[in-house]
Amino acid sequence: MSPLYLILTLLTISSPATAEPHFTYCPPKLNYTVNSPFENNLKTLLDSLSYSTSLNKGFNNTSVGDGSDQVYGQALCRGDVTPEVCRKCVQNVSKDILEECQSKDAIMWHELCQIQYSYQKFFSLDVYTGKYPDWNKAEKDVPDQAHFQTVLSLMKTLSEKAAQDASSLMFATGKKEFSKAETIFGLVQCTRDMSSNGCRSCFTKSLGDLRACCQYRQGGTVFSRNCNVRFQTYPFYGQAEAIFSIIVRGRGEKQLSCPFKMRRKANVNSHPTWLCQLAWQLWNEGQEFECVDPLLTESCAPAEVLKCIHIGLLCVQEDPAERPTMSNVVALLGSESVALPQPSRPAFSVGRIAPRIDLSLPSDPSINQVTVSSILLR
Repeated sequence: MSPLYLILTLLTISSPATAEPHFTYCPPKLNYTVNSPFENNLKTLLDSLSYSTSLNKGFNNTSVGDGSDQVYGQALCRGDVTPEVCRKCVQNVSKDILEECQSKDAIMWHELCQIQYSYQKFFSLDVYTGKYPDWNKAEKDVPDQAHFQTVLSLMKTLSEKAAQDASSLMFATGKKEFSKAETIFGLVQCTRDMSSNGCRSCFTKSLGDLRACCQYRQGGTVFSRNCNVRFQTYPFYGQAEAIFSIIVRGRGEKQLSCPFKMRRKANVNSHPTWLCQLAWQLWNEGQEFECVDPLLTESCAPAEVLKCIHIGLLCVQEDPAERPTMSNVVALLGSESVALPQPSRPAFSVGRIAPRIDLSLPSDPSINQVTVSSILLR
């Protein structure tokens, strides 16, 4: 009998499932009055940025109002995100910045986008405001001082590429091998209202700050009004979408098989078991490999297979607040030492009800006498 392969999609992320860590600059001495014309103009501006930034390749400058109530605003999405991820991120930051700031001049940086607004026109101004986000402190230390020299070499190369190539959207990523066991990944980006020289100048100052904060760390980030730089020892950039799949192989006379526990002559009635639910159940029973194609266990380290299943189950937990963010998922996949929490029950999903069929009859419409059920994932 030819094997039947079922692909279990454990996770599809088009935007972070929970709020991303962020950093805010919000001067306290420039507060505006609630319900004032300035605040009304600010809300209109943020709505405009939420809609238009994703349509303009992830960057937009605009202003609303006039006179002393005029508000200037700018939004920037990371150069590797999709328009949909960009739109959602800018929407989230717009909401957060209104809740956290009451200043006439503010910036908020999320991992995938940033927003800044002011009562003064700041477009194209080379004003450096280097900031260290709190999560730099969580990065592990490195004993080898040569580590940062490799970081600096990579970041200088990326900075020049982003500054001189307008077609790159003033954004560049890359990697450089530090040792056989470690590769350093880097990302740089400028706001696109900057000139090449202005962008290059911002990167130079940011790399100086990166040395000051993070030369003995495995990773580091520096934010500024006009540019951002970041390095890590794991791949943190790329398409901000991920699909984790487990290939499930139906066995001979479907032994128990996953996703359905069926014997050859058993009837398939309504309410088929949802794939993620069964994967979670088998995980708790210590029978994770019951759902894994033997070819995977032969070609991959068992520990790595279990790790992928574990992370996938964390990403489909019923409570969205318990699910890791995209950046956390990437960090977990790239780390060998982080302890993973026990996944809780996945969210419920409705499958398409399979017809009642006797699999032993030759008139079966399915291929190779196997019933194929389509699972509709949310």
